[in-house]
Amino acid sequence: MTYVVYGGSIYLIFLVILHIINCNVVLSHRRTSYAFITSRSIQLQTNNIKSCHKVTFVTPKGKKIVYCEEDEYVLDSAEAAGLDLPYSCRGGSCSTCNCMLTDGNMSNEDQSYLTDEELRKGYRLICTAYPHSDCTVITHKEDELHKLRGESS
Repeated sequence: MTYVVYGGSIYLIFLVILHIINCNVVLSHRRTSYAFITSRSIQLQTNNIKSCHKVTFVTPKGKKIVYCEEDEYVLDSAEAAGLDLPYSCRGGSCSTCNCMLTDGNMSNEDQSYLTDEELRKGYRLICTAYPHSDCTVITHKEDELHKLRGESS
């Protein structure tokens, strides 16, 4: 699908309106998002629009909302937004960044630490988790996971 927008400042307004109306899309900052067509038109290619989801973090310091692209790890988006969360390995092989997913859909296939049962209960390692819908996670769940496993932290 292609949108054609005429005029210089109209392009920016179009992008803002597109993002506000359909908050499930953001333009990638890493790719060219438009192509010059004529001196009076700009073409926006929708293949450069990525799905973006609202991730609500419930931390000991309160709630924080971060927007995360579907192909970006949740921890990376949180850090880019200035959220200071615990992490260690960044590879899904420890439990430092463990959170509890209470709402939404978040995949965690790249991790090797959590069991299938723990994933079913909602535990996620956000260093290797991708959002697939708007989500809510409770942070700082490492100790809870160790208690569930009967381990001392």
